[in-house]
Amino acid sequence: SIKTKSGHKPRGIAVTKGGHLVYIDSYNRTVYTIFWNMIHEVVKIHEWEPISLCCTSADELLVIMDNEDHTETRIVRYRGEIEKQIIESNDKGRPLYLPWHYRKFLCENGNLDVCVTDSDAGALVVVNQAGILRFRYTGFSTNNQKLLLTGIATDSQCRILTADLNKSCIHIIDQDGHFLRYIDMELLVYIVYKPWSLCTDSKDNLYVTYTDTGRVRKIQYYMPKD
Repeated sequence: SIKTKSGHKPRGIAVTKGGHLVYIDSYNRTVYTIFWNMIHEVVKIHEWEPISLCCTSADELLVIMDNEDHTETRIVRYRGEIEKQIIESNDKGRPLYLPWHYRKFLCENGNLDVCVTDSDAGALVVVNQAGILRFRYTGFSTNNQKLLLTGIATDSQCRILTADLNKSCIHIIDQDGHFLRYIDMELLVYIVYKPWSLCTDSKDNLYVTYTDTGRVRKIQYYMPKD
């Protein structure tokens, strides 16, 4: 274990292709990496508040962030400390993401799409590598209850998995935004709490953290290949 530079909690962690941990220190708005048990600054973010991040297959960083008055949200792609790309608007100049919420998670899919859970909008927003909107997934609601999406992951077939806090389930959709199935967490006798964060491994096992238990669960799910 290692303490953050500021002593405050990290907001978002990821692992580089080289196996090094990277994390956001939200207190001083800096992305750090850890190797040889030492903390090294990667990029200092000015005038924006970083929320979450992920590492890409090209060993770049994608960081989602709000501006200081929480009226805009954008994703910035970094190679090292160099800003390479900004993703924030669709082709009509309208914002892709609703601002002002810490519940935003992102990941890169195997087809290089950038996938973001936007809790306030009740949507999963997916853009391609160039930052052009591909689709918004809003699922379907019951009892006027919108999606409350948090954690997100992808698997070897480029399927997207996202945790829904309201429904206590995992949505699985294909790379084009079509719903495939739910994993209903409340139907699993040994899992009764709300899913929060997700990741998958090379064998498509799903790992889930929960808001109430402080535990990580490993779930083996099977879906036939497309």
